[in-house]
Amino acid sequence: MEYSVIIPIYNTEAYLKECLNSVAHQSFKDYEIILVDDGSKDHSGIICDAFAKEYEGLCTVIHKENGGLSSARNAGLDVAKGKWIVFVDSDDMISDKFFEKLEDAKSEYDAQLYSYNIRRIDINGNIGEKIIYTNENTGHRFINAQDLSCYISTRLSVYKDGWEAWGRIYKKSIIDEYKIRFVDTKKVFAEDLCFTLEYMLHVRAVFQLCDMLYFYRITPGSLVNRISQETMLLKLYNLGEYIYEKCKLYNKPLNKDFKSFFESLIGFHIEYKLKNLSDKDLDKQLDSIRNTKYGKKWANVHIRGNNFDK
Repeated sequence: MEYSVIIPIYNTEAYLKECLNSVAHQSFKDYEIILVDDGSKDHSGIICDAFAKEYEGLCTVIHKENGGLSSARNAGLDVAKGKWIVFVDSDDMISDKFFEKLEDAKSEYDAQLYSYNIRRIDINGNIGEKIIYTNENTGHRFINAQDLSCYISTRLSVYKDGWEAWGRIYKKSIIDEYKIRFVDTKKVFAEDLCFTLEYMLHVRAVFQLCDMLYFYRITPGSLVNRISQETMLLKLYNLGEYIYEKCKLYNKPLNKDFKSFFESLIGFHIEYKLKNLSDKDLDKQLDSIRNTKYGKKWANVHIRGNNFDK
């Protein structure tokens, strides 16, 4: 089997059928769909069971107690059989040429991670703005092993290419060999970024398609609208420490320039995600990581008068 599509689900009955139909109606057929109902309290679980009955042999349903997004995705990974892992959020959709375009790319370029462009949709399904990570006019982009560390520090860490798990596909053999799983968001900020960074420590090349293959819906309850700013920098530090320890374990090139990566990551969030915080509140967050294991070693962030070298 070529692909496993993992769809974590929690109370998305309003959009779930639209999502599932987009995944089921593909010209390429060598894939499975894994629905993980994470303790939904609405009719999402019933919709999942009906869909699995209609698409018997294609779809598997897991019903579990609510454990959060990371837990649901990990449950899907535990049973996935495909060579490649695809994540789709249950209120989003994919293009009807999703697998077809990926197969074309894989036949021409040998990479261990493939990403694609995104398009927003509103709560009514109307197509919105494009999210361009790879320019449609200049074509696809291939990133080789020599450029990966630079790519992580200058593009991935500052969100120029996004970092959501649903924005790319992952090779199952790498995930299994290195036991990569999503980390609980109570410990780190941005579980998608943490997963993708850990995965990329074992990648030789990345291929970015310029095709619009994923439709991303922001709803009133979306995680992006519920992120707390109060502990963001400490959770970012925890993410950095987690990845750094993995870098040391596997002696990866990113280890040599981790300070640059971390400064880019934390500087981006201070400038864009915490821009409405007062200097006093921002300095309080910086204080929370000044005395951590690597805080002063990595970061000397001079933004709005704040830095680590007090």
